[in-house]
Amino acid sequence: MKDYIQKNASLKEKIDKMEQEKENLKIQRKETGKYIEFKDLPEEQQYNKFKGDRKHLIDTIKMIAYRAESALVLIIREYLSQNDIDRSLVQQLLLADADITPNYETNELVVTIHNMAKPIQNDVVSKLCQELNDTETIFPGTNLRMFFNTVST
Repeated sequence: MKDYIQKNASLKEKIDKMEQEKENLKIQRKETGKYIEFKDLPEEQQYNKFKGDRKHLIDTIKMIAYRAESALVLIIREYLSQNDIDRSLVQQLLLADADITPNYETNELVVTIHNMAKPIQNDVVSKLCQELNDTETIFPGTNLRMFFNTVST
């Protein structure tokens, strides 16, 4: 019984010590600020200039994509009776599924575009494919000529 009481007392003392330490940590946490000022950061963690190179690259890619979209809109505009749907059709086309098949014997890269939602859109896309085929574009970094068609043709 004497060992039990002695062990119990030592455990109680450890618990009291830990409770006191817990209270001290709570007080310390309340005194700690929620935000760190820039001037309080260590020198190695401070940054000196805005890194706008990444934003510039992303903006350049967006601008190129918009210009490509606008060029496609100009091509299909003559095949549509309503000018307000031309940009949305091009956006649907750019999101449409397509199969890309390289043919090394004929040096062609065949892009087959899947059907659009409406038959009139398929007709416009087919005419766009013909216009793009007339440019005889070579895929960059290869000698493959790009050939566009639709599943329905």
